[in-house]
Amino acid sequence: MRKIRKYFLASFIACMLAALSIPVAAYAAKPVTAKIPVAMKGEMTDERFECVLSGTDLQENSHCKASTETVTLGDGETSDITFTVDYPGTYSFQISQKKGTDINTIYDENVYQIKIFAVESGSGVLSAQPIVFKEGDSDKEASVSFSNLRKDTEETQKDVMSDSPAGSTPNGPQTGDGTPLAMIITLIITGVVMVLAGINTIRNKAGKEKS
Repeated sequence: MRKIRKYFLASFIACMLAALSIPVAAYAAKPVTAKIPVAMKGEMTDERFECVLSGTDLQENSHCKASTETVTLGDGETSDITFTVDYPGTYSFQISQKKGTDINTIYDENVYQIKIFAVESGSGVLSAQPIVFKEGDSDKEASVSFSNLRKDTEETQKDVMSDSPAGSTPNGPQTGDGTPLAMIITLIITGVVMVLAGINTIRNKAGKEKS
């Protein structure tokens, strides 16, 4: 009886060890990519602007990798950041522009939030949907877009708008007096007539006294 117990115990232990030695199948869905376009505008400058990608998923999560963490662009240039995803989940990133050193440039300080939604279908196919929106705004954006302005241009626009009356646009020099020109001419003619009439009256009186 003891031999039978020892045999079953040895068989049980052998089965457990065999089960533990079987490798667990890894997730094997084919990785997919999602692209985020980045566009740059710089007004009256040859400066190149640096955009920086950040976020905890970028630093810690190996299931969603970005093709680059920095993008450097000049005025009118665009580039894509490609995210490669190999596991279902939601991945979050931020992208912002580093402030330059040109004192005449107003640098775009917007921060964009990037969400990558990775979903596996019933047949085991992985897909990724990117969503982009400005921080503090719920509206979706088609791309990340930074716009940098010149200080003199913005100040000129503000001065023009502040000097213009509400509901009108400045079209040229205007006089400060709204008195009609016809009224002024009428007053001058009336004054001349009165002066001439007074002179004529004086002459008539003088003629009568002599006679």
